[in-house]
Amino acid sequence: MHLNFFYLLIVLFFQLSPNNEIFSQSKNDKKKTKLLLKLHNPKWLKINNEIAYFRHNISSLPSKVSTTSSDQIGRLNSGQSKTQKFLYNKFGYDYDKIESKIIQIALFKPEIKILEIDLIANCKGSSIDNYDKSNNSFESFQGIYSVYIDENQLYNLRKINSKYNFINNVLVSDQIIMDNLSRSINQICK
Repeated sequence: MHLNFFYLLIVLFFQLSPNNEIFSQSKNDKKKTKLLLKLHNPKWLKINNEIAYFRHNISSLPSKVSTTSSDQIGRLNSGQSKTQKFLYNKFGYDYDKIESKIIQIALFKPEIKILEIDLIANCKGSSIDNYDKSNNSFESFQGIYSVYIDENQLYNLRKINSKYNFINNVLVSDQIIMDNLSRSINQICK
């Protein structure tokens, strides 16, 4: 008798519980819910009032094969510094990860007014050390450059992106932010 009563209470609890949706979700919905919670609270982001901050180490990421044609590469190589060649040559810096972090902050942290990003790179001579064997410079140091993204730029990112698209890996960049990042990366090892 007591066991049946206890079972009835459990069933009623789950039926009347406001969290009942959690128990009836499919595995895919549960994964999306878990992902949303993770996106709202990234471990790599530091927040102080309305200012957010994170560090991004460029040298720790592998180079990405460019989709630029060899004809365009030939035209781009004339008169470029080693850092520019690193950015625009066959192997270049992968902007996807930093772009994703910036858009994530814009979408999932609407209270943020200013975003500060410290770009860090291991420098060899005047270029980013991407383990290029032809770079024979003995001068080696760690370069750092800070980039600031203001409230208006974050607002624009919020207008052109959505959480649903972000979860499905559809990102729309702001060209001004990406150009600013590119110029900043160029200055790290100067």
